[in-house]
Amino acid sequence: MTKTLIASILAATMVVTSFSATPVRAGDNEDLARFLFGAGALFIIGSALSNRNKDRYEVQRVHPYHDRDFHRPVRRKFVPSACFRRFETRHGMIRGFPVRCLRNNMNNFHALPGGCRVRVHVPNVGPRNLFRARCLRHNGWRMG
Repeated sequence: MTKTLIASILAATMVVTSFSATPVRAGDNEDLARFLFGAGALFIIGSALSNRNKDRYEVQRVHPYHDRDFHRPVRRKFVPSACFRRFETRHGMIRGFPVRCLRNNMNNFHALPGGCRVRVHVPNVGPRNLFRARCLRHNGWRMG
């Protein structure tokens, strides 16, 4: 508010000082030049004051959760930890989740990546279909 008041007082003094106390003469170009010079100075000062605030910018920090749509439920990628098994095969230990257990205990079983599904032969038990734990972890799935 004070900046505007000071600017208007300055503008008014520029206008008042541009007029001289000399008698009016017809065809005097000097008075016209003074008037135009004063009006130009006022215009320049006014535009400088109005443009001064346009150069400022404000840094906005946005929390990453504020960009999310809160009306839509967040789908977490969790595999039930109760289904985790270790299978000893001829080629070593394989850690994974049996397909039957996941199908019975997950709502979003069909969202699991098909590339992680393997068929292994377990001695004294037979073939088993399972999802490899490492593959699921690399695809963003966690035990929960």
